[in-house]
Amino acid sequence: MTGCINGNSNPAATQPATAIDPDRATLQYWIDQPAVAHVHNDAFQPLWDAAHNCARNRFFNIDRNDYRDGLLTTFPVISEQFFEPWRRDTGDGRELLQSSLATVRRTLRFEFEREGQFWTVTPKVIVERYSLAERRITSVTQYRTIVQGSTDPDRPGLNGERIANSYWYAIGRDTALEKTLADEIHDQLQR
Repeated sequence: MTGCINGNSNPAATQPATAIDPDRATLQYWIDQPAVAHVHNDAFQPLWDAAHNCARNRFFNIDRNDYRDGLLTTFPVISEQFFEPWRRDTGDGRELLQSSLATVRRTLRFEFEREGQFWTVTPKVIVERYSLAERRITSVTQYRTIVQGSTDPDRPGLNGERIANSYWYAIGRDTALEKTLADEIHDQLQR
């Protein structure tokens, strides 16, 4: 008669963990979200150089230098874990914990726009998580191959479609790191 639940349970608690909007797992969804930090300057090249230096100082390799579209992006980097204090590619303790508990990578994206007589750079940090399908072990002799992954690049789904065994999917943005990058760019411009 007495229990700890007095009413209906939270609907979110009865849903599977994968019951989300599929668009939220795409890069474009998170790129289109509003920015949390901007840096303004009257000259383009110092702003570009400061963003480039910030990315390189955090051990990100530059992927795309597109002056015409005003876009500077980096290759994805597997994020730091708690035992790597020399790295600085997470924004705060929560993000560090997340990257220590799962395989997570980050990509830096700097968007440049002209606003009147000033240039503006907007840093965005896309966070992605790695998904790897479990491997079935049906015999004692297969224990050595448990961490090698499957020889088949994909597996059949419930409806007959093929599903990749491993892939990256977007889980959000690191807004704390975005603010830190904007502060660093601003400080470099002040020097």
